[in-house]
Amino acid sequence: MAWALTPLTEEQREIQRVAREFAEREIAPYVDEWDREQHFDSGMVAKLGELGFLGMLLPEQYDGLGLDMLTYLVALEEIATIDASVAVMMSVHNSLPTQMILRWGSAEQKKRFLGPMARGEKLGAFALSEPDAGSDAASLRMQAVRDGKCWVLNGTKAWVSNGPQAGVVMVMARTDSPGDRRGPRGISAFIVTPDLPGFHVGKKENKMGLRSSPTVQLVFDSLRVPAANLLGRASVLAGRSSTPRRRRRIVART
Repeated sequence: MAWALTPLTEEQREIQRVAREFAEREIAPYVDEWDREQHFDSGMVAKLGELGFLGMLLPEQYDGLGLDMLTYLVALEEIATIDASVAVMMSVHNSLPTQMILRWGSAEQKKRFLGPMARGEKLGAFALSEPDAGSDAASLRMQAVRDGKCWVLNGTKAWVSNGPQAGVVMVMARTDSPGDRRGPRGISAFIVTPDLPGFHVGKKENKMGLRSSPTVQLVFDSLRVPAANLLGRASVLAGRSSTPRRRRRIVART
């Protein structure tokens, strides 16, 4: 494929070749069957991990490849050319779950989660939307209440890609009180693992496309997540943005 705007380096072309050949060999023969049967091939996670494709944007100290965004997108495009469902799995994992831990996680959180995620031992998912809070994410209702050394989570998340197979789920929940809502500043992020009691996979969506990429509800029934799994500080993280305030005002006008 020719890149008119950005010439690829030799390393990028080699990664592009590896991704293309992998997709043609390991994915292409099964695409129709997987889509027809809504089948998620869990072995694909390990295979992508072995290639380093699940840690492309993570530093080498966490078993990642430490590559730039363009190189990652070159590989992702080759996977998506063959099967967009596998590309969804790969892109969800490489974006919010891993990058949030990398940017805001504690040293212990990074050590505990990023290595296994980069190696394909744990797949990542992101749970923000709810049945009554989609585009207006700040209106989410899922509540987290501090109880000793744990936070107790109650609520339902909707449209979670990678949900049934994820080993690490980044969950957004309210840590403000029902009587003192703080809008988006009352939302915090928790690193949830499916082994915690109270974690349930709910309704699976019957989609028109991307059918081998599972999209599900996740139900949290008095799930007790260790306080050490809180990302950043309670009710503060959601108020941060990588977009400068001036730029946000410009975007709002367009």
